[in-house]
Amino acid sequence: MSKLHVSGWGALLVLPFVFWFPLSAQTPTGVIQGDVTDTTGAVIPNARVIITNVNTGEKDEVQTGSTGRFVRPFVRPGTYTVQVEVEGFRPVRQDEVKVDVGQTRELSFTLKVGALAQEVQVTAAPPPLDTSTSSIGQVIENKRIMDLPLNGRSAFALAQITPGVNPTGGGSTPHMGGARNALSELQIDGVTDIAPNNNIGVNDRVYEPQVDAVEEFSVQINSLAAEYGRFAGGVINVVTKSGTNTLHGTAYDYLRNQKLDANNFFANRAGRKPGAFKRNQWGGTVGGPIYIPGLYDGRDRSFFFVGLETTNARSGSVFTGTMPLEAWRRGDFSDLRNSAGQPITIYDPLTVREDPANPGKFIRDPFAGNIIPANRQDKVAVNAMEYFPRPNTTPTNEYTGANNFTNSGTSRNDSHRLDTRIDQNWRNWWRMFARVSTSWGGKHPV
Repeated sequence: MSKLHVSGWGALLVLPFVFWFPLSAQTPTGVIQGDVTDTTGAVIPNARVIITNVNTGEKDEVQTGSTGRFVRPFVRPGTYTVQVEVEGFRPVRQDEVKVDVGQTRELSFTLKVGALAQEVQVTAAPPPLDTSTSSIGQVIENKRIMDLPLNGRSAFALAQITPGVNPTGGGSTPHMGGARNALSELQIDGVTDIAPNNNIGVNDRVYEPQVDAVEEFSVQINSLAAEYGRFAGGVINVVTKSGTNTLHGTAYDYLRNQKLDANNFFANRAGRKPGAFKRNQWGGTVGGPIYIPGLYDGRDRSFFFVGLETTNARSGSVFTGTMPLEAWRRGDFSDLRNSAGQPITIYDPLTVREDPANPGKFIRDPFAGNIIPANRQDKVAVNAMEYFPRPNTTPTNEYTGANNFTNSGTSRNDSHRLDTRIDQNWRNWWRMFARVSTSWGGKHPV
């Protein structure tokens, strides 16, 4: 099995470009806004507001309007420093401004009269409250994604810690806010991750990025903003990681083995040993600035991120099926019966002819004794019969021989996920990124 997901669905190879100016209603970003006043409470228009990303060094600048208010939409999730400057006043800088996906950060600045060289620094982080929306939900930030235990390494499972979110199982979106599964949405980097299908009652996701490639995601339920007006349940908005000005990487290996697992209570009471199960999930990530010695220094401008994860799973598997009886292998169907025990007659297809007594009707002759002669048996079928195992267990139906074979072994499931992303800051007003995610592998018996 192989899947390709490129920031969305329905395209074989599409590189999504997210610009700093609005191109789409759904964006995997946040908003920084606020007011600038002096010590008397009077508003200060035309003040410069400089917003700097702590990790990437990217800067953006806006000005306050006539009401002393500024708004900077489409801010990529991360930690920022916001500084306000205006002639005749001391600059004020606010550190540790955390912007989450889909959230709005409200700031207030009070400037004192003085020279631009006399800076006022505010080190206390502002409260991460979003007072601009009535939506109910929360942000699952990177620390919780990385620290909380995840059986199977599914980041989306953490959406269940949000009140009002109930899992559906498999690859479907959860029930959110009391609504049906099909009324919820899942987006990765601002593009839907829901697969088109004919079952309008179930939403199936196309792709799930590896845990170490997810920066954070927000879960919003009820009273959604207008941009999500077509959904009556909730929205999960995922943002993938990008590189920063410094080179960072991770390496990990998560092991699960039945020898380390406690036995099920009832299985233990019945004297049965734990079932065979082994799962090894390993991989790593690397991200940083695009840097070519002597040719290009991408710090503050160009960044890359690559993550690869492999899952090797082995589990016990039991197969039950129906194999041909020894007489059937020789073409002898003299005892062929249906489930009620009634005989089944096999007819010779070469004897089909029109019935003289009923013109327009056709008749045929049965094989003598319900036995197919050896010279009438297909050689391919005869040779293929040798690859079918012999029955080894009592059938569930004595007439048909149904389920007369049982075997146990190990089922193997090897899968791989690759997430890559490139971010480019062309100008303060023009930024874009491209992400390609793909997965391949599948389940097959050993």
